Amino acid sequence: YGYEDDENRELYYTEYDVNTYIDTVIFTNPGSAFENVKSFKGYTFSLPQTVQKGFCYIVSIYDKLYQESESLPYETTSFGNFCVIDCTI
Repeated sequence: YGYEDDENRELYYTEYDVNTYIDTVIFTNPGSAFENVKSFKGYTFSLPQTVQKGFCYIVSIYDKLYQESESLPYETTSFGNFCVIDCTI
């Protein structure tokens, strides 16, 4: 999936405030040589067990959430190996 790089892209492309990132970042493996970011203010890099109304998800087509999305009342858009599940509509 490349989750370990997602936070770097988010910081770069949105010009997110680095100090806010530093103050709010939560790691899944704190202290590890290569820390994986779980979340920072406003962004989460993990998936819940089920989708929730009011959120938008980008998931692999191989992920359980995608496989279950066909039975959900939310809009889905597939592109390549990924799918957007839009629960904000």
